[in-house]
Amino acid sequence: RFDEESQTQFAAITVQVEDGLRYISYRGTDSTLVGWKENFNMTFTFPVPAQKSALDYLEQTEDMGKGNFILGGHSKGGNLAIYAAMNADPKVRKRIQHVYSLDGPGFPPEIVTSPAYRTIQPKVTKIVPSSSIVGMIFETPEPCRVVSSDSDGIMQHSAFTWLLDGDQFITEPDLSSSSQLFNEELNHWIATLTPEQRERAVDALFTVLHANGATSFSEVM
Repeated sequence: RFDEESQTQFAAITVQVEDGLRYISYRGTDSTLVGWKENFNMTFTFPVPAQKSALDYLEQTEDMGKGNFILGGHSKGGNLAIYAAMNADPKVRKRIQHVYSLDGPGFPPEIVTSPAYRTIQPKVTKIVPSSSIVGMIFETPEPCRVVSSDSDGIMQHSAFTWLLDGDQFITEPDLSSSSQLFNEELNHWIATLTPEQRERAVDALFTVLHANGATSFSEVM
């Protein structure tokens, strides 16, 4: 689903892992300005259209037959996976074995303290690189599994830079000190703004990015 007017960018796929088990993978943000604008809209709007679509997709897949699910996604996709899981009908939620968020942003404080979030949280595994930025935006109450990357800074957000030993991630004991400091300051700054101020700031930023008619970040560059 892609719609510029409603600022929506969403995609998902279901993989039959084995009899009775399906993996629902939610796509993260693509290179379009619409996709990134929807990400930024999360700072003042809940839920955004992609989150609603994620739940809609899970409910459609649930109708395909019996069995259990694993939900997951990278970046925004990880956020969508958790949103869909915590808002699913209780009978569907019971069939969700696990949820994986790969460096996906968190949720506002009032969401992570809600009964729906606390119900699904024990099933959530969050995997982030040592210099995680995107995955630390907003509140992230669940423990994070920190993995090594062969890149630096924001480029570690790409899961293709995460290091493996056989079929296992190479792990780190904790986030880097620079990542922890940056994310503490970023989340503190977001918290000092009203939702209206956040919306004006985001709209101003993307008005500038669209000024030359660009529709993607590659066209901006």
